[in-house]
Amino acid sequence: MDMTTHIEVLGWLHIALHSFSLLVGGAILLLVLFLGHTISEWAHLTPLLVYIPGLLIGLFLCTIAVPGMILGYGLLQKTCWSRKLGLILSPMLLAYFPLGTLLGVYTFAILTTEKAKIILCH
Repeated sequence: MDMTTHIEVLGWLHIALHSFSLLVGGAILLLVLFLGHTISEWAHLTPLLVYIPGLLIGLFLCTIAVPGMILGYGLLQKTCWSRKLGLILSPMLLAYFPLGTLLGVYTFAILTTEKAKIILCH
């Protein structure tokens, strides 16, 4: 594959992974908001022990997903700022084991090459 194809694949992979993250984060938020009290009664927990972690996890996943989707769009449009954003976000993706780890390593490996710099910052 040539470098242009790698960059396009990378853009679509970022959009796919972060769309899934946004979907899961939204589902967690909805689940906690609508069923949090029922879950806390069923598990014999204080409602705050269900609401606070659920809301934090859901909001975290949703807020992390947005820059990743912007990165995917920027890579597809071949903008210069997408290379910089990708190099900033790729170490953060390592925490999303196993798919995020693979994507983070692939992102870093592709965006650090000289060909990618020429293609994205022409």
